[in-house]
Amino acid sequence: MYSVLLVDDEPLAIEGMQLFVDWEEHGFRVCGVCQSGEEALEAIGRVGPDVVVTDIRMPVMNGLDLIDRIRNEDRQHPEFVIVSGYSEFPYAKRALILGINHYLLKPIIREEAAEVLRKVRLRLESSRQRGSPVTTAAAIPGESRIPFEAVRPIMLILEAIERLNPDKASAAIRQLFDEIGTHSPEWVGMLVSHLEFQCARLLQELGGEPSGLLRRPGTEHSSHSGTPEGILAYANEVMEEIRALQARNPGGTMAVIDRYIQENYRAGLSIKQIASLYYLNPVYLGKAYQDKHGFGLLDRIHDLRIEEAKRLLRETDFKTSTIAEEVGYGQYNYFLQQFEMRVRMKPSIYRSMAR
Repeated sequence: MYSVLLVDDEPLAIEGMQLFVDWEEHGFRVCGVCQSGEEALEAIGRVGPDVVVTDIRMPVMNGLDLIDRIRNEDRQHPEFVIVSGYSEFPYAKRALILGINHYLLKPIIREEAAEVLRKVRLRLESSRQRGSPVTTAAAIPGESRIPFEAVRPIMLILEAIERLNPDKASAAIRQLFDEIGTHSPEWVGMLVSHLEFQCARLLQELGGEPSGLLRRPGTEHSSHSGTPEGILAYANEVMEEIRALQARNPGGTMAVIDRYIQENYRAGLSIKQIASLYYLNPVYLGKAYQDKHGFGLLDRIHDLRIEEAKRLLRETDFKTSTIAEEVGYGQYNYFLQQFEMRVRMKPSIYRSMAR
């Protein structure tokens, strides 16, 4: 197996990459994680990973600075995969100069990660067969990749789709083809697949099932043709699905998840478990819930449990340990910690004051 070093300054992002990508299935193993560019620089020299998956935006030494430092050293270079968000488009030109061949967009989609890892493995195997290390970013002949000049137009297409604006989607698609010029059918097919993955992510975030809109290998569909008209037709299909989702669920996915938490907070819930129920990336779910409600998902679970514990303290004669178990805490000391943090007193004192 090839070794992989994960680099991101956000612990949740690293956790998401470890949980959401089946590295071993694709011939890789995670040999380490780093939370800064400086830490990664030291680890690369010490561990010598075959692949480094790094976030772009990090304090002090960002992902591109890290790549630049490694590329300027006289030693075997690992393959680099950069992880970025659409808002990080200003980094694109420098990434092109550095010759980055592989990138993933946040939140990471399992299928897209699998495709990137397949290409990384092909490069590594090709280098091994030639008996020469990967010391430059030059692509293997025939290898395709979506250049970063396509990122911003794709961002505009997705924004238009999310806002249900077909006119803006049409204009963004025309801009995309103006930016990228003429490319081979294989290249355009990869671009369409990339757009499909991002639309699938969007539908998942809204609580939909995107499988019906994803192209199946070996099949043809007019809406998936690599022309501006075909891509616009596909965009219109996605917008119709979004409208249907909004009609069925006016409150949005985060509201549905909040209702689920209210009904099940006594169970041993985790972000990973809830994310799997709604086909979401755990990292995305944590951030989206925070953005929607102004507080974290786990805080919501604890708040509901403690409110119920307060009710039981007021209205019953149950032992405090029994109440802790009743509201979902398997460890009594953890219940005490959460109760005292939120109520600013011990359960026994609260009970005596509330009666």
